[in-house]
Amino acid sequence: MRNRDDGTIEQGIAICVVVILAIALGWVLRDKGFYFRVEQRPTVEQQK
Repeated sequence: MRNRDDGTIEQGIAICVVVILAIALGWVLRDKGFYFRVEQRPTVEQQK
């Protein structure tokens, strides 16, 4: 029983870590993508 409980707890922690990392990466990618888009638009307009 202890092994099963430990396994479920470890799986739960692993899932939580994966979800947190996914959310963190999502926010970072969104922020970087947003900043890159905002920075690229003026540069493209200035080049034209």
